[in-house]
Amino acid sequence: MTMPDFDKPIDVDTFLRDAELAAERLSALVRLVIFVALLALVLSSTVDHHHERFALLVVSGYGLVTIVALILAWRRMFHPLLPYAYATFDVVLVCLSLLLVSRMLDFPPHMVFAIPASAIIFVVLAHVAMRFRPELVVYAGALTTAVLGTGVAVMPKPETASPFLSGTQHGDLLQSLLHSRLMPFGIVALATLALWATSWRTHRMLQTSVDYARRLGTLSRFFSPHLADRLAREREPYLSSGRRQRCAIMFIDICGFTDMAREMTPEDLSQILAEFRGVVTQVIFEHGGMVDKFIGDAVLAVFGAFQAKPEDAKQTIECGISTLAAVEAWSASQHARGKPDIRIGIGAHCGEVFVGAVGDDRMLEFTVLGDAVNVAERLERLTRKVGAAFVVSRELLEAAELSQASAWMPIPQSRIVGRLTGRDVFCCGGA
Repeated sequence: MTMPDFDKPIDVDTFLRDAELAAERLSALVRLVIFVALLALVLSSTVDHHHERFALLVVSGYGLVTIVALILAWRRMFHPLLPYAYATFDVVLVCLSLLLVSRMLDFPPHMVFAIPASAIIFVVLAHVAMRFRPELVVYAGALTTAVLGTGVAVMPKPETASPFLSGTQHGDLLQSLLHSRLMPFGIVALATLALWATSWRTHRMLQTSVDYARRLGTLSRFFSPHLADRLAREREPYLSSGRRQRCAIMFIDICGFTDMAREMTPEDLSQILAEFRGVVTQVIFEHGGMVDKFIGDAVLAVFGAFQAKPEDAKQTIECGISTLAAVEAWSASQHARGKPDIRIGIGAHCGEVFVGAVGDDRMLEFTVLGDAVNVAERLERLTRKVGAAFVVSRELLEAAELSQASAWMPIPQSRIVGRLTGRDVFCCGGA
């Protein structure tokens, strides 16, 4: 069973770039709304001021950027640096527009936030945060502060007080705070902090969600849905490090598959093999097991690989019996469609194995290793020699507390050779 390294953090940047490409049209429409609002602000001003033409020029520049963004979005053209370019144009042009409007109204530069339309700055920052890139939000906030700070420092104060400000008392504490040059920067900093926190949290949630989906997609191919979900959420450390554990091992193999392959087309053989794996996998999942790997027409299943339970051995035996019944029913349906009958052999054993990942960064295989696996495989081979469908070891029967069950018949030692010599094995089910 080949799996990626679960402990390696997933790269969400590629995913975000794809998402940004899909969201460019929405972003361009938001920018269009901002442009319309700025244009309406300048054109609706009834104050006759020589800065009006400069304000119109700046807003026109913003409109040009908006048109370019719409064209690029419509043609689905995107570059990773475009968000920073857009953020730069948006912040600079919007801040300049507001500073010029403040001059048109004869407001002091540091009173730019006294203009109701200055809320557009927050719209721009929120627009930047739509991309869920925390570093982009920080960049836009810092740039906003720099542009406003430069404007406040460079732009001269009006010679005459604005009629909107006449009659105010400079000694009033509230008005003093309003006139403070730090107020605009403090507001922008707080807004940037809030949007950065939101963007950072969303980015983390997105990374977690993508990582979970990737892990679940991989694990669900080999484990039952419930177990796959738990493993994907808990990030079990031994998924990559491994550990020694007592497990029940079961081998399932199609009898006469080589002869069958010679008589069938590759397409028909592939279809039968896929259906067979589906039938067997479903039964294994229903009994709480995992599919370690598919080996041609054979299936290696493991019970208790992640959390050993007293009932693992019994579930293994029950799974084997249920698998025989399920394959028999499926084979009957195959035969009714004119396809060959399918018979299987099953061997099961329990013992201590290594459970974990084996390999390197290029190819990491999660599997079980140990002599118990070899014994289970040889027990499956023995089914052909003794004419039985299901052969198990005494260790498995004792662990399942079924050693005295009459359904299991001991196999004479005279029929046991090789690695199984001297081992007590039992069978049930005729070939």
